[in-house]
Amino acid sequence: MIDNEQKQKVISDMEMTIEILMEKLVIIDDPIELLKESIDNQTVKSKKIMSYVLQHITQVQSDTKVQRLAELMAHICVEQKSLIDINHQLNLLDNEDSTSSKRIFLKKTLVKISDIIANSGASDFDSGFITNYARLCAVLFAC
Repeated sequence: MIDNEQKQKVISDMEMTIEILMEKLVIIDDPIELLKESIDNQTVKSKKIMSYVLQHITQVQSDTKVQRLAELMAHICVEQKSLIDINHQLNLLDNEDSTSSKRIFLKKTLVKISDIIANSGASDFDSGFITNYARLCAVLFAC
């Protein structure tokens, strides 16, 4: 029989393996469908996927992949009705570098959120979400 310490070790090892897998998925050529499936079947929480994408976006070389990841991030933000992760990443950016890959990625994500809002209708979103979105756009696009 496995004691609690052994169970915790197994769980910790599994979590580490999943984290390593998610990091690699962000870097490979076309992980988008697999990431979406992982969210849909709740294999991995969408918040974790957002975190991995944002941590490793600077390693992504393909513009198409960056765009598709921005679309995925936008959909996650809209589904969660939260922009906290984008806000956090924006706070970490260096204001002097207006061409960083992370800044460009965040801009693409906000543009995609704008498309989603326009296609859904602003009435589908609470005023707090829209206000936060407008503030983030103002800060990011001012740089």
